[in-house]
Amino acid sequence: MDKNSKLYAAVLVFGPMCSGKSEISKKIAEKKGLAYINPDAFWNRGSGEEFTRDLGNMNFSRAYGQMIYCIQSGKSFLLDSALKRKIDRQEVLTILRDMDSFVPEYNFRIIGIYVASTLDICLKRNKLRPGQQSEEKIKEYHNYFEKEIPSKSEGFDEFYTIINNGKGLPDLGKYLF
Repeated sequence: MDKNSKLYAAVLVFGPMCSGKSEISKKIAEKKGLAYINPDAFWNRGSGEEFTRDLGNMNFSRAYGQMIYCIQSGKSFLLDSALKRKIDRQEVLTILRDMDSFVPEYNFRIIGIYVASTLDICLKRNKLRPGQQSEEKIKEYHNYFEKEIPSKSEGFDEFYTIINNGKGLPDLGKYLF
């Protein structure tokens, strides 16, 4: 790496619905001065509008636009999204690697942060939020992560697992790279 080039980060925070991803993501983005990108920001959870695959795809397209803007303007960013399947994470990693090759001076590393929580905690957290999801949807997302446990081997430059035990925000000191 050229000594004049700066190292940027694309941080992906993912995990089951209601595991505490957004709370943790916002804290990390704030502490590290990262642009915060969340596809759910384009959906009013409390509106009663059901979250569908089409809505998710449309929102993710908008999030990709924000990521492209960050890369083109040389800003590190954090993507807060469930990315429930390995193939979903692979898609984002591939797109980010492709973007990096088009803007070589960006020179970023991709950091994965998996927020793990028990199904019981996710169900309890869901009951406290506006626009609750169905128990079936929470279980479905949770099951994906049990079947395909995320790891660094998926292509992350750095990888961390944060366990949210439901007793307040976990200590993020060691994750604030």
